[in-house]
Amino acid sequence: MAWHKYWLNTSSSCKIKIVNMKTITKLFLAVAFISSLSLMSCERTRDGVGLDAMYNAISSGRWYGWTTTLTPGTSTNNLAADQYVEFGKSNGTAYVYNKDGSQVPGSQHTFSFSDTKTMIFDGVTYKIKENFAGSFKTLTLENESGGITTTQAFSR
Repeated sequence: MAWHKYWLNTSSSCKIKIVNMKTITKLFLAVAFISSLSLMSCERTRDGVGLDAMYNAISSGRWYGWTTTLTPGTSTNNLAADQYVEFGKSNGTAYVYNKDGSQVPGSQHTFSFSDTKTMIFDGVTYKIKENFAGSFKTLTLENESGGITTTQAFSR
């Protein structure tokens, strides 16, 4: 018999016990399966990965269009010509910048994600209309309160 088929059982005073390699393989696969299943099913892990992807997607690049629409009511373009918005991942703040890179005074807007379908922007909770499966060109936030729907639409 080959040496790898033996296992030294130290708890029973140096008796050699034959262990079937199929048993070891099955045991290893069972442990790996249970471990991966528990990691995949853990809601905190899933949400953490999803939220990190959301922060990465929103903070990469510049947003050149930002419109606020009140339904029923009005639509307002929040950016002047040659302005853009950047979302800061590290501090949870969106800033408006001019074309030359200078920040527009008083243009700080706080944001955070409570889950992968909800964003809090300037203290108001919005539902996210897009499905973030990678990069995206538009971000549409919608809040319905008291018969008025407020929509924040960002575009790249």
